[in-house]
Amino acid sequence: MTEYPIYKSVRSAVAVFNPEYCVIASITSLHHKHLEELQKAGFTNTALVEKPIFDHLPVVETNYVFDIFVGYNLRFHPLTFRLKQELEGRHVYAAHVLTGQHLSTWRSERDHLRTYSAHSKQGGGVIRDLSHEYDLAAHLFGELALLSGVGRRVSSVTIDSEDVAAAIFSGQSCPIISVSTNYLDRTDRRCWVVITEDATFEADYVSGTFSTNGNIENLVVERDQSYRDMHRAAIGDKAGLCRLADGTALLALLEQFRLT
Repeated sequence: MTEYPIYKSVRSAVAVFNPEYCVIASITSLHHKHLEELQKAGFTNTALVEKPIFDHLPVVETNYVFDIFVGYNLRFHPLTFRLKQELEGRHVYAAHVLTGQHLSTWRSERDHLRTYSAHSKQGGGVIRDLSHEYDLAAHLFGELALLSGVGRRVSSVTIDSEDVAAAIFSGQSCPIISVSTNYLDRTDRRCWVVITEDATFEADYVSGTFSTNGNIENLVVERDQSYRDMHRAAIGDKAGLCRLADGTALLALLEQFRLT
């Protein structure tokens, strides 16, 4: 059995191990603190931070001396690549997204009310927790503008974070993008429907199917493939990753309706 060294502080880990790549996967409200610790420890390589980048925008921005990316792994999902390929050169009319899963099934070994997702101050709530959908919208359709949005806590599945949200955006290449997310759905779903001038595409990230005008294809999707490809990009050419500036811009957009 391989034994790995354990360090008591970020400073000692950077000084002794000097990692070329660091992953921050703490609860969202601690992301900023842990990035600051890396900065103070003299880290100068590449860091990838679990999404979203922060629980709120920092009052004072730090000029980090290392590269920072945000862990939006669905950018590397085979369905995303296929959808992006099909949309190339097409005129897009609208996109509709529905994503939901009951929070109690996310981490079945833990009481969901004790997880960060259930607590607003820890960075929980569907708007930040399921921000994959908003990032993908920007990734596929360019810079987003918020037209309307609302998030609410409507059940007891959380302590005080919103458990359902809906928003409408416009993108550079798509005039209407509706995104609905929730912690309440008893049927796991992550489905994208994109309507173009000559085709309607549907990407189902739960079943791994891709539909063109009702013709369904099954894509071979390994569970961890998108994570592996994201990490390979982070330690490689960085292509396709969500950069710090994009992650903070997205968070600023989400704050516009998360706090309404």
